[in-house]
Amino acid sequence: MNFLQLKKLTLLLLTICAAQTAIAQHIFKGKVVDSATNQPIENASVYANGNSCITSKSGNFQMMMPGDSCTMMVHCLGYQKKAVKLTKPRERVVIALGAGSISLDEVKVSPHLSANSFYTLSALDLRLRPVNSSQDLMRLVPGLFIAQHMGGGKAEQIFVRGFDADHGTDLNVSVDGMPVNMVSHIHGQGYADLHFLIPETVSTYDFGKGPYYTDKGDFATAGYLNYTTKDALDKSLISLEGGRFNTFRAAGVIDLLSSKAKQNGENAYIAGEYNYTNGPFALAEHYKRFNLFGKYTKQLGQNNKLSISASTFSTSWIPSGEIPERAVVAGTTAIDDNGNAIKLPIAANPINRFGTIDSAQSGKSTRTNALVKLSSDLKNNWSLEDQLYYTHYTFQLHVNTTFFADDNDNGDLKYQNETRDMYGYNGRLSKRSYLGNATLTSTLGIGERQDRIYGPVYNSITHSGGFLESISAGDVKENNANAYLDETLETGKWLINAGARIDYLHFNFHDTSQNKAIISPKFNIQYTASEQIQFYLKAGKGFHSNDARAVIGNNGLQTLPAAYGADLGLNWK
Repeated sequence: MNFLQLKKLTLLLLTICAAQTAIAQHIFKGKVVDSATNQPIENASVYANGNSCITSKSGNFQMMMPGDSCTMMVHCLGYQKKAVKLTKPRERVVIALGAGSISLDEVKVSPHLSANSFYTLSALDLRLRPVNSSQDLMRLVPGLFIAQHMGGGKAEQIFVRGFDADHGTDLNVSVDGMPVNMVSHIHGQGYADLHFLIPETVSTYDFGKGPYYTDKGDFATAGYLNYTTKDALDKSLISLEGGRFNTFRAAGVIDLLSSKAKQNGENAYIAGEYNYTNGPFALAEHYKRFNLFGKYTKQLGQNNKLSISASTFSTSWIPSGEIPERAVVAGTTAIDDNGNAIKLPIAANPINRFGTIDSAQSGKSTRTNALVKLSSDLKNNWSLEDQLYYTHYTFQLHVNTTFFADDNDNGDLKYQNETRDMYGYNGRLSKRSYLGNATLTSTLGIGERQDRIYGPVYNSITHSGGFLESISAGDVKENNANAYLDETLETGKWLINAGARIDYLHFNFHDTSQNKAIISPKFNIQYTASEQIQFYLKAGKGFHSNDARAVIGNNGLQTLPAAYGADLGLNWK
């Protein structure tokens, strides 16, 4: 028997075995929704006869079972468990879950890549822990630490997994799939200011450590963090809060449609937030922040869902800034190299650790976003997601970190300013293939992002605002086109995931251009020994882009610095 005959015989035997398996088993499928809002519940667990699966983003599930009937147990953290008897294979059933109590006993180490135990615990944290700012939202992520300097209006300094990620250089941050990181930002590459996000509108957050996720591109070296806003409200809410240092916050989320509209798959709400504080420092911060957000979702037939959202944000503040420890010890505004006190007219006298040296520092920022997303469940277990987004952004900062080190007469005050438009598209085509009780999920994604930064300037100025020297100025254009392919096989206690993405970036500054492409392979494998313990191996390559000004200035050197990672470990409950 030659090789060709052997191959044909093998294919024939596999076909016969697959046909016998299909005859012996029946397909049961359904959709799990929230009984109050009629919205799909993602990552709900479905159990029957020792088999299990989890629901997709659209709430759908599918299982193959012996016999033409079965009883399925459906549960999700925060909802009441429900047993459903299914007697009609291949006919999709809708299962509605009502709100219930929260119990940690329900948390299990899951074999599913998209529904691990951390996702469940994240939802638990979001429900139970007090959160009234985007800083509080970031603190919910295990292993992520933040620090704030130069007042409350700037993006936080992020520390995660051994990385000093600056303001976001090594952490990919997004909201509803829209990038938060700003490329070629005048204050720092990857600058990720989350202050436009109202905590009361957040339904879930997802995070991952390392460069191991195919759908995450630029800045996903230490990891990624994505927040998802609510599609529907279970109730309206208005809150008023106050505290020391003239601190107060007013926030509200208002449901706009009736219960009947919700049952028909239509939801709309608006949310607003206003913050003010003077802070604990001698120089009053006069921090102000205003947020407004609105979202509308509509179920278009049985298989399509439209989501439209828009938000606007503005903030201004006067930072106290950093001060040298030696000035605090001396109890004066500053001391020279000989230890003599220096009295500066721009500073508060005398100084302590709540004082300031340069009172001319200040900041302002605005951001307006618009997103449109269409999710479609196609035939034969195909699904399609299309998303368009637009952002208009402004940033102004007067900052002085060296005081009089460089200019003894005028001081070292710098002025940073930029205006930006960002356009983008994300597309994802997925198919779930069921091979007995094994599931193969294939995903093809494409994306495009364009940043147009108008007149970003970085100048040295006097304390009265007079111009001294231009450090950097000129329009920046930056494009990022990407595509990725991802395959995930779930069979029994094993999960195997492999994929690769390609990113092509175009940089333009002062009418000079550079282009660069990078390929990032990923590989993950998990073995879930029980509901308490799981072993995993992860490996992958990631990258973060460099500022377009540096790329052009360095003639394309270190345009897309790569990061390589590998993890071997276990999850244990």
